[in-house]
Amino acid sequence: MSIESNKKPRRGRLAPRPEIWVLCDDGDHLSRGLELFYERAFVDSRLAVFFRGFSQEWLRIKQFSFLRSLISGDRSYMGNHPRRAHHWMAISDDLFTYREEMLSSALRDVGLPEVVVEHIRMLDETFRSAIVKEQTIAPGNTDTKHETAFERQYFEEMLICDLCAAQIPGGDAVVYHRRTGTVLCHKCVSDYVSASGSYPSLASL
Repeated sequence: MSIESNKKPRRGRLAPRPEIWVLCDDGDHLSRGLELFYERAFVDSRLAVFFRGFSQEWLRIKQFSFLRSLISGDRSYMGNHPRRAHHWMAISDDLFTYREEMLSSALRDVGLPEVVVEHIRMLDETFRSAIVKEQTIAPGNTDTKHETAFERQYFEEMLICDLCAAQIPGGDAVVYHRRTGTVLCHKCVSDYVSASGSYPSLASL
């Protein structure tokens, strides 16, 4: 379920803070901070295992959309609630804090004001209990329930097809895998369906 499926105004810790969004330079600095964070996380000894098979660009776009929604009040985010998005990850309190501190460091390194860094950390803390858990599917294992979990979605930013490397202009529909972030242009999907007679599965890519 999307966190935006309930259209009631968010209150308390999740209430929109448009003045914080202004300090993000309308998202430009935030986007660069997330890009730096994922560059570091993908080679980090503790975090890299959680990103196997994922696209850095895909994760950056999804996290940016999520934070923009929370901070600015924009209602375009259509992703899963953090509990559902992380259900297959075993994440301890210590690891959650480690990731939180790494993200804060990346945001500071691109010049975001401390008030923005602290606000984003507060937002992270709001979802700690939804993400931290001891037992679930081990990182790196295949979750067979998501083998064919492709769906259509629209994104404002340009994407790259993971099969043919063609550019997908912002605003065009893409087909993506909800867990791995694999992105397919419609030509690749059409070619696959024509050749196989079925919708693509993760194992076939």
